[in-house]
Amino acid sequence: MTIEQKAGALLIGPSLHMRRVVAADSPAFELLQQVVRRKWEFPRANMAIYLEDTKRTLFQMFDNGQASPKDMLRDGSTLLHQFADILDETLDPPTLVVARGFIKALIDAEVPLQERDVLNSTPLDRFIVRWLMRDMWQCGDLGLSEDLFQIYFDLLSSGSLLNPAEILQDMCWRSGMCFYDFSIMRHLVVRNMDEYILSDVELAVSTRSEKDLLEYIACPHHPNIDMAILMCLGWPRGMSLILNSPLRLHVKSMLNPFIQACKAGDAECARLLLEATEVITRVHLVFAAVSDHPDILDVVVSRIAYQRRELQNLALRQLSSHQIHQFGLPTEDLLDVHAFQVQEALKDQFVAWTPELAEAYSVYGCTSYSRNAANRLFEAGFRNLNQSDELGHTPLVLLRPAVPPPRHSFVDILHFAQWMVSHGANLDQKALAGYPAIYYLADDIGEYMSLQCAMENRALATYWSPLNDMRHLEQTCVDLLHKILLDDTQDSCSCACSLGGCRPLTRMLRHFSSSTVNNGGPWTLPGILEVFRCCQAVLLRESLSDSIPTLAERVLRYATFERIGIKHTCHEYERLDQDEVEEIQDEERHNLALLEDLMEEFNRKCQELGIGIDEFLNEYWMDSMDQAMSADREIDSEAIQRIQELGVVLSGPA
Repeated sequence: MTIEQKAGALLIGPSLHMRRVVAADSPAFELLQQVVRRKWEFPRANMAIYLEDTKRTLFQMFDNGQASPKDMLRDGSTLLHQFADILDETLDPPTLVVARGFIKALIDAEVPLQERDVLNSTPLDRFIVRWLMRDMWQCGDLGLSEDLFQIYFDLLSSGSLLNPAEILQDMCWRSGMCFYDFSIMRHLVVRNMDEYILSDVELAVSTRSEKDLLEYIACPHHPNIDMAILMCLGWPRGMSLILNSPLRLHVKSMLNPFIQACKAGDAECARLLLEATEVITRVHLVFAAVSDHPDILDVVVSRIAYQRRELQNLALRQLSSHQIHQFGLPTEDLLDVHAFQVQEALKDQFVAWTPELAEAYSVYGCTSYSRNAANRLFEAGFRNLNQSDELGHTPLVLLRPAVPPPRHSFVDILHFAQWMVSHGANLDQKALAGYPAIYYLADDIGEYMSLQCAMENRALATYWSPLNDMRHLEQTCVDLLHKILLDDTQDSCSCACSLGGCRPLTRMLRHFSSSTVNNGGPWTLPGILEVFRCCQAVLLRESLSDSIPTLAERVLRYATFERIGIKHTCHEYERLDQDEVEEIQDEERHNLALLEDLMEEFNRKCQELGIGIDEFLNEYWMDSMDQAMSADREIDSEAIQRIQELGVVLSGPA
């Protein structure tokens, strides 16, 4: 409706806005969703050609009435909103040019430009936000091309609105730590001032006007001062004006701007935010490590060291002499994983502490495998790398971050673990569960191999190879990898995936296998073979070839176990009691017998072919397994007849 005031009265005029609302799986929207799926499933496909074909198909739908440019979902999304899901940082320059042509064609076809979705976002808002809904660990330059800005300008100049930044929602993604980045919007509006009406704070920040910002600060109402701080990233003077004003008391979070400052390597703004922050948390350390900026790291590490020192002093004042002795206090080494137990003891004594002492965690688990960060922590006093928490976990066991760093490289873990070992970490120290630290390290390496595999090749894992990363292994890391691959420590597990119990190698392969399945990948077995080939190449290069037959035999057994599809009964994963283990092994007795028969057969084949078991695994195993599994599943007609005479109804063809 329209409302107009005339002669002291209100004139209300109703208006009817008709929309062509369609289902999410309607032809046009489903077609664009297929493009998104194809990008994920076939990352190496030529997206430029595929986009051209999609454009042709979509406009044929318009011509024959299957779809209309005016089609809209119930949440208000138009075809341009949907296209935003296609446009992201994975597109190369030629594909961006094709995408721009596609978008201009949609604009010319009169796809609505000013409609808003359920989040109040116009197509241009959605394009900007979707580009920035990227990995929260992304650092440095956003890598925005001129082609991308031309797409934004096409939308802006054709009439798509752009919401003022200060009234947009916080635009956080999942974890709530990745806030809307203003770089694109600032760049866009500064280049197109005449096309966009700026709010007071946007105008002040975009023009870097201290006078205008001070006038904004002096205003009585500030709906979102947190957004103003985020907008000032990259302008330390503007941020300083806000943080030194009374408005600082109304800021909800200094953490999220700090995260963005770390991602951009903006040390000056990060320092200002740290000065205004009362409590330094693990998240501050995580992103200081991600930034790898020495100035940011130095401030964060020194503040955390101070907090842990104060926690120890509080414990010495408040705990009994028995407890103090139990925790090994006082100590010149700062509390690391011990901090949680000390806090619990203080809590039991009803001792109050200040907010900065309230968070306990392993500092080395927050470094994202940055050895620069680790060196600073060690120099600050975190020198005891064998402290253990209530579960007996040491910093080496607690290495895995809550969210993986960007490259997902297992080589980074190896380098960092070797740094820890060289600084005193004990690979053989056992947790309360009975497993030494090397087992947990093997878990992490297997999982990160899988993550790397998923990131680098979502379609065909046989194209993924860790060999390039392995070429950069330092000699000490080769020694550590060799120990993990060939360590003979075994648990009491009776699972047939490894003879005599699970070794660190078994755990590494198990984590690789389970993670690849969770990542939706069909690459488990090809991936295991590729991991073996690369490890073999490293061992050959380092004159450790005597270890290869043992490694090959263990990998061969595990891969054969997985190919047959036998159910695991590993202690650490399944947590089964003995009766359950025996029941599963009884159900799997045929497959377990097949496994042993195949292992004997493979050894015979190696002798017949005159080759080593490593060559058999590399060259013959896959085909041999396909033949063995095909023969094992054949049931002759007489057997089928006998089964049917027993009254069994077969669901497949006889």
